[in-house]
Amino acid sequence: MITEKALYFFDCNSQIGRYSVKHPEAFTSADSLMHEMQYCGISEALVYHSMAKEYAPVVGNEMLLHEIEGKPFHPCWVLMPHHTGEMPHPYELLSHMKARGVRAVRAFPVLHQFRLSDWCAGELLEMIESNRLPFFLDMDQTSWDDVARMLQEHPKLNLVLLRTSYRIDRYIYPLFEKYEGLRIEAATYEVNYGIEEICGRFGANRLLFGTGLPFTEAGPSIAQIAYADISDEEKRMIAGENLRELLANAY
Repeated sequence: MITEKALYFFDCNSQIGRYSVKHPEAFTSADSLMHEMQYCGISEALVYHSMAKEYAPVVGNEMLLHEIEGKPFHPCWVLMPHHTGEMPHPYELLSHMKARGVRAVRAFPVLHQFRLSDWCAGELLEMIESNRLPFFLDMDQTSWDDVARMLQEHPKLNLVLLRTSYRIDRYIYPLFEKYEGLRIEAATYEVNYGIEEICGRFGANRLLFGTGLPFTEAGPSIAQIAYADISDEEKRMIAGENLRELLANAY
């Protein structure tokens, strides 16, 4: 059986930057994140900036690029609709993203007060879908009805749901059956033999390794994959290959 030391872990869900509510022992800098990753045996990470979440996406996205330069991080920009002028039109934004090497995005619709419905974010979602960008979304920022409607309107969207729960099978299974681009972060999917069941029913490509650093410890997320009752190839896929393929296929 392959061990965690033999797996190449690529984290899909890490944050850097200062935030408004302090968490005990949670770090803020890119250097601190890199140190924690090295300690835990995580090779790479897809990272967003706290200021893009808690202040202004365009400001935080620029800070992110500056702070991760020269480190084993990949930028994930936080987006919102363009209508208020706080963010460029989606296809102008697309040219900026391509020029800066940004191949993944996320959104905080509850925190930023907009809806992921076509009347509000349709042009943004169409751009994300047509360019095969992986789109990361925390479940506390949406609902299952909103997820289902968004996928009905954009069925080829590469949507990755984060911070799910241990009681989601009756929601996620019918969506997995209909939408090949739907995936979930494995870390918070705390279902007894849930990883094994998803791999058997839908394939290991539906799961991504993520930690939630710096707010949650990385160790349980690593152990969850390393000790799952699945094949070594499935472990390698979840640990990092799935995310690497998503990023490579963007654009």
